[in-house]
Amino acid sequence: MMEPAPGEYNASELASEDIISTMPENVITHILDRLPIQYAVRTAILSRNWRFKWTLLSHVVFDKKFSEHLARLGGENWYDERNMNRILLHLKGSITKFDLYIPNDKKLDAKDINHWVMFLSRKGIEEFNLKNMNLEPLKLSSHLFSCVKLECLMLRNCSLYPAPTFRGFPNLLSLDLYQVAFENGSLIIRLVGHFSKLQELYLDLRMCRFLGESGAAKSVCTSFRCLSTLILYPIDFGSDIKLLFAFEMIWSSPELQTLKITATYNDAVLPLAICSSALNHISMGQLKLRFVVFKSFRGSENEIYLIKNLLACSPFLKKIDIYVNQSMMYGGENGKLMFATKLLEFHRASTAAEVKIYWS
Repeated sequence: MMEPAPGEYNASELASEDIISTMPENVITHILDRLPIQYAVRTAILSRNWRFKWTLLSHVVFDKKFSEHLARLGGENWYDERNMNRILLHLKGSITKFDLYIPNDKKLDAKDINHWVMFLSRKGIEEFNLKNMNLEPLKLSSHLFSCVKLECLMLRNCSLYPAPTFRGFPNLLSLDLYQVAFENGSLIIRLVGHFSKLQELYLDLRMCRFLGESGAAKSVCTSFRCLSTLILYPIDFGSDIKLLFAFEMIWSSPELQTLKITATYNDAVLPLAICSSALNHISMGQLKLRFVVFKSFRGSENEIYLIKNLLACSPFLKKIDIYVNQSMMYGGENGKLMFATKLLEFHRASTAAEVKIYWS
């Protein structure tokens, strides 16, 4: 009998070797996690061996694309908590990633969502993303603070009330809070200060009331030793307490390299310039900033004061992009000229620092 040439196999040998069915479970999980969840579940029809392979999923992604897919299928209960419960309860191993998108025309039961959070806290969750597009904020239970393995946390339109005993997520690397209600702004900085490994922080302060505004202490001393990216949206540059908060966040981050700030003013009246002596308690040391983006610039003394200090304290700075709101520029055309003149006079710790102004 003639031996088969190298690389050639007869039909019986191919039939007896089912490579797909003999793949290790970790490889199968790796493949399933890269499929949209509806396609991962559909693998159950491939063969008898694959009927329950989808239960090895470790990434559960009920995102916008998934909700739109179900909407196209029609039906009154196209985004149903019961169906999501069935999927979650069938999963066998760890669940390291969970994405939940709540459309603006669908309201999920908060009790169900908080049960899912409690379930995930026992499943080793590492990445948790929740986007609530409804007008009403979603009140999250304290079970979220039991997810000690979290590395990435993103929340949209939620209310959050950590227990006084909470001491942070020890492994958290990325935190993104948008329209998240806290009891007060001081709580935020204390909370974030416990995240010793945090590298990226996106903070929306619009729903936060600072107790300092009604006479409480204005400063919370902490250090963000690993923070490399900070996005503050928005900062009220007419409020002393919120401006001091921004300064403290920046100068308490010795490894900060990328800074993005959007300015706003809750009062239509031109704000008073912040007294420089109010910043004496902050150690105005050198920063490692490389890139700065400043949006909705209006040319107030407080904005200019911040830019002046960033230029003076950042010897590694490469670029500052300033987006000017011309229609609301303080002083009109004269204000634009005065700002451009001051900018040329500011000391720059970095000889390579490039400042670009975008007039819009």
